Amino acid sequence: MAKKKALGFGFIPEETKHHFLVVIPTKKNEPVKIYERFSWDDGELQKTDVNYENLKARISLEKWKHFDFLINFRKKKVFYFK
Repeated sequence: MAKKKALGFGFIPEETKHHFLVVIPTKKNEPVKIYERFSWDDGELQKTDVNYENLKARISLEKWKHFDFLINFRKKKVFYFK
């Protein structure tokens, strides 16, 4: 049996269509936007359900960088204890 490929934070479109889409801006002064979605568009560009009603969070790019760092830190299975 072939291994299914996960996208992003572990989303596998073949298993479920429900996921969270994170839109990271190209400009530093714009927020990172997180949308809850119940469908997956074929292809790289995701347009379905990317609207205000499905917007679940907006956070600054600065805060996102800290969050992203922690996720990548855990993926590497590196643990830090004080």
